Amino acid sequence: MTEPLPESNRAVFSELMREHQRELILFTQTFVGNREAAKDVLQEAFVTAWRNFEKFDQTRDFSAWMRGIIRHRALDWFRASKRGRAKLEDLREVEEMTQDWFISESPYLDRLEFCLQRLPVPFHRAIQECYFRGLNSREAASELQVSDASLRKRLERARRKLYQCLMGENKEASA
Repeated sequence: MTEPLPESNRAVFSELMREHQRELILFTQTFVGNREAAKDVLQEAFVTAWRNFEKFDQTRDFSAWMRGIIRHRALDWFRASKRGRAKLEDLREVEEMTQDWFISESPYLDRLEFCLQRLPVPFHRAIQECYFRGLNSREAASELQVSDASLRKRLERARRKLYQCLMGENKEASA
């Protein structure tokens, strides 16, 4: 069983999680592709962070540290048959701390979904294959029947259009 964090570390951990929660939810949603799976992945990432918080160098960027953990948990999720489960007592403790953090309707996620739907089909499919299905570039290019260079260009343009749309530059994003 994991030793509980000292009270001072609990407070710091909790504050950092609250401060970065929306960004981490959005990142996880984008990485995984659906809200329910994102909640599971993020919950496992919280547990991992909780277990390893004493090792975290507080002079470093907490958000970057968490995104790394989320990436690893998401990759584990994509490899579902090999996915490990967190200990039940760890899940309960983190769940108590985070139960009100999940936002059932997030304007950020809604905006991202809106922008994804506005992408031209070739760009949307490239995003879908690489980010939602988790294919590597070679597999995605093969699936889309395009060259690796063409896929990379589509992803570059799709990310630019998503950025423009998210930043409110709608006329460019829908072109």
